[in-house]
Amino acid sequence: LVERLAGRQERSEVVGLSGVGYHVELEGFWDDDEHDDLRVVASIDDGGLRAFLPFTDSFTISPNGAITEHSTA
Repeated sequence: LVERLAGRQERSEVVGLSGVGYHVELEGFWDDDEHDDLRVVASIDDGGLRAFLPFTDSFTISPNGAITEHSTA
């Protein structure tokens, strides 16, 4: 994930099993000054009113691959 997301954003469109389309965004940034832990923030919306307040979750991943979950908004 570090090579893929550090300092970058990825956006994609996915279609759920119900046929509804969703916008998915992933963003990665360093969580500390030493560039050890990468924080990944993911958000998803259906392109309607939810686009103004998408479902969001985040986690950090350490150099050894350990993942720490964070709060969901």
